[in-house]
Amino acid sequence: MCLECDGYSYEQAMLELDLLIQVHGWALVQVEGGDATSWSYTVGLTENYGHPELAMTTVRLELQSAVIHRLVDDIVETGHLDLDLVAERELELVEVHPTRFVQEWFGTWSNRYERPPAPGGFLQIVPPASWFCECHASATPRLDRPGHGPDGNRATRRRRH
Repeated sequence: MCLECDGYSYEQAMLELDLLIQVHGWALVQVEGGDATSWSYTVGLTENYGHPELAMTTVRLELQSAVIHRLVDDIVETGHLDLDLVAERELELVEVHPTRFVQEWFGTWSNRYERPPAPGGFLQIVPPASWFCECHASATPRLDRPGHGPDGNRATRRRRH
């Protein structure tokens, strides 16, 4: 859950993020909606490991967290992703389209660095169709294509829930 939604001030939330990055070299930001509208992304991989940040959408936040943590473990240990693991899990990595950076997808990252990410700064982890039922197999938003932002702004999402 968002720290600000839990009562932290913006400044407190950013201090918490900064502390996580100082201790671990990176932090995971998770934006809660329904399972289909939640997303997660890293902050700090570029700064501390010279690696593009990672983002994932659509599946449960717990699964997003587990996948991202597993991939980041390799980045922290070796400096790069284990592409054999990515292939073994049938994941696809795609470069996030620059138009997504001016939308609300990566707000905490942009707030921390006081600018939008650079082109090539984020990779989306696209889960395989086999993780979904037949009717939702193509439900993952593809951030490598220009398009609309996430499911409304934070206030709109809160009103819906």
